[in-house]
Amino acid sequence: MTRAQYTAVCQNCGETFHPFNRRNHFCSNACSQRFRSDHRVPKPPKQPNATCAQCGKPFVMARRERRFCSHACYSANLRIDPQVDFWQHVDRSGGPAGCWPWLAGLASKGYGRYGRQHAHRVAWILTHGPLPEDVYVCHNCPGGDNKVCVNPAHMFLGSCLDNMRDLARKGGHAHGERHGMTRLTEADVREIRGRYAAGAVRQQELAALFGIGQAAISSIVRRQSWKHVA
Repeated sequence: MTRAQYTAVCQNCGETFHPFNRRNHFCSNACSQRFRSDHRVPKPPKQPNATCAQCGKPFVMARRERRFCSHACYSANLRIDPQVDFWQHVDRSGGPAGCWPWLAGLASKGYGRYGRQHAHRVAWILTHGPLPEDVYVCHNCPGGDNKVCVNPAHMFLGSCLDNMRDLARKGGHAHGERHGMTRLTEADVREIRGRYAAGAVRQQELAALFGIGQAAISSIVRRQSWKHVA
């Protein structure tokens, strides 16, 4: 049967038409859209599946995780007084002279983290006021540096160089046999210096013997490295 011979009745307007195939039930796209619009089954309302972190109101959370029910609650949360929010994450049971451990999240090197800053730096700013970006807040806890301590009394200000010197003075840098990449021991260093001082061997020969470069041998015999070895 050809298209001209086959007829159908439009399910929307009731007009007779010649469809392209037997699956066509509408005489036009307009009738198809109108029929689907009139017979659309309403979806059931979504049930709340989350609670707003600001106002406590239940809301429907879509595909990605959200903490707030609206942009107004999000903006209000940003305006929370840090003096109140920050110190509620601190254990101050040790008293004014003791360490105050940070109880919330930690940064990669073990320091407390508050937002995008180290917690001890935020503690100093909240106590003493703003700081330039190039000023470091360094720990000076009585019992040894405690990275999670946020007691402003256990801190001092310094430059990047001051911070590095303080770290080296307290043994924070791995050196000598403690360094994971070293090939030598302190006994090897003493032997290298002794042999070279005796004048019986050249630096290139010592380098080949101990499996390191000639530049490293030169640094050892001139005491530019391994300074702590007598």
